[in-house]
Amino acid sequence: MLKTTRSQWRPVPRRNSRAGCATCKARRIKCDASVPSCLNCSERNLSCPGYGRVLRWKEKHQVTQSTASEIDAVRNLSPNTFQNDAKTKELVGASRSDPHLNNGEKQYSPGTKFRAIPPLPTDDDSSSSSPISEEITSPSVALRGDSLVVRSAKSETIPLWPSHLRSLNDRTVLLMAHYFRKICVINSCFDSFANPFRTEIPALMTTSRLVQCCILSMSAAHLRSARPEWSFDSLEYLTAAVSELMIEVNAVLSGFSFSTSAGQRLDNALLGAIMLGMTTSWHPSSGLGLEHISGSRALFRTWIQYKFDDGRKNEDNWSRLNFYLGLHAYWEAMASFLIDQDPGQLDYLHVAFTIPPAQVVTVHPWTGVSAIPWLYLAKVGCLVRLKRNLTDLGVRGRCSVAKIAASEYPLKKLEEEAWTLAGQIMSYSVPSDEQIEDTFDEHTSKSHLRDLARCCQLAALLELQRSFDAVHEQQAVLAWISNSFGHAANAQNCTSLLYTDTIRELSLRILRLLSNVPTNSGTQALHHLPLLIAGSVLLPHIMKESPNAPLRIAMARSEDLKETAIFSTIDLWRKFVMDRLTSLQQTVNLNGHLKIRLLLQEVWARGDALTRDPQLLPAGYLHWIDVMEERGLQFFF
Repeated sequence: MLKTTRSQWRPVPRRNSRAGCATCKARRIKCDASVPSCLNCSERNLSCPGYGRVLRWKEKHQVTQSTASEIDAVRNLSPNTFQNDAKTKELVGASRSDPHLNNGEKQYSPGTKFRAIPPLPTDDDSSSSSPISEEITSPSVALRGDSLVVRSAKSETIPLWPSHLRSLNDRTVLLMAHYFRKICVINSCFDSFANPFRTEIPALMTTSRLVQCCILSMSAAHLRSARPEWSFDSLEYLTAAVSELMIEVNAVLSGFSFSTSAGQRLDNALLGAIMLGMTTSWHPSSGLGLEHISGSRALFRTWIQYKFDDGRKNEDNWSRLNFYLGLHAYWEAMASFLIDQDPGQLDYLHVAFTIPPAQVVTVHPWTGVSAIPWLYLAKVGCLVRLKRNLTDLGVRGRCSVAKIAASEYPLKKLEEEAWTLAGQIMSYSVPSDEQIEDTFDEHTSKSHLRDLARCCQLAALLELQRSFDAVHEQQAVLAWISNSFGHAANAQNCTSLLYTDTIRELSLRILRLLSNVPTNSGTQALHHLPLLIAGSVLLPHIMKESPNAPLRIAMARSEDLKETAIFSTIDLWRKFVMDRLTSLQQTVNLNGHLKIRLLLQEVWARGDALTRDPQLLPAGYLHWIDVMEERGLQFFF
């Protein structure tokens, strides 16, 4: 009979996982691995993430640290983290202080000019950092307890979190880190400490829950495109932002008074409406955000009346007016090609022509060196849609309401407005390099910004020429190209040209300008609309040169032999457009660029089919707006 020892019957002790939940691991404390929630998370009223392995994700072909490590890195940020950052060598003290946390500090607002200071001295160069902390290019940021703070020029500590966010949770910290690391980059044509989305807009979080919800909403929506588990957060913050916007608007409408607090609420409501309108499309199945545009127009008119009707025309008001005007001009330019509306709806933007000319042009994150080219592009979009509805050139199933509205607009009046607008577009002069203020972004030069403004001019003229063709206007457009760029057709010989020759010339001018801008330029965030407009006419029946075209047009396309060798055919130009859109999609990581690619591919396929069988559809019917609506490829970002 076998004998058993006492040690053989000793029960095996249960061993808990050393990993624990992600929250305990991030805090570097022991986790009891209780189910469904560990004791540490329960005591702190935190949502326990569980004990599964934390997934890693790729960005730019590099595997970053896990979510828990990222949170730990953000919680250990210090001023030393940013000392060697090229974008934050000069720090900006930019924040509205919370009255509950920092009484008596100076209040800031959009458009405020901030004085740059050198980096804070450090006694310890061994501060811990991580890939996220090295990429967050905000002012000097640190965590003090549960408060994210900014150090200002006077070495004072300014809270960046409002009082209603005292209990800072890990997901909120990660969203803010993603905002500074990624959103500030893709949401502006330049990125440095001078970027308002990096300094002035986050500073308003200390006083505005609406701005705070908008920032967290867009950050979660962008994260969702790569990590679906953020979908709930993005919709939750979007819903909260809409609710906060309703509260602010109701406060403005009910007993608005010309007081400092009322003016601040008006600022918050206007900025929140714009941010919501421009980023709603980032969320899945949430529409394009165009439902906010009419309300934002009304708020902007109220803001102008409040700031300028009582003789308050100080420098700060002009600066803020220029900021809000740029946001609206870009928004209207994008929306004008998507909705049917009277061009008079945009008259409120004419305030752009009343702003006193500045000796130095401040670069705007959404419009570059000026809002005026984008305003012209917005008016062109309205006129083009009206013309296609009026002459029944659009999709046959287009809404009858749009056709009825267009029928009340005389064709002759429409054409007169179009060519008056064309003259205004050609009379606009792009600021010189000496007039443009430095952006402190090594990837975005002044020449890139000037080329962007020229592309907007050319794109507006291209759409006008495509919808309102007239011989005398062809002469004026080609003469303007000759004076502005050189090597264009002689205006005296333009009477023998087809209107497609002018369209082709405008399209290739846009693509040449964009081909000179590197893909790492910050201006590429605004290249999508010029790329679409210029790329949509890369069609055989348009790009085929007419037999009467003067030799100088052909010479213009061969001024650079290397360029001609690369881009001498339609296929190569199409490849260039697709490559740029692919680069944009990889950089920005939003669904809109994919829709533009699909839209252009469909337009090109139909254009190629017209070459094989011209009886399928008259050439004038093929326009990217019609294909977009027919295929449901509306985009907005």
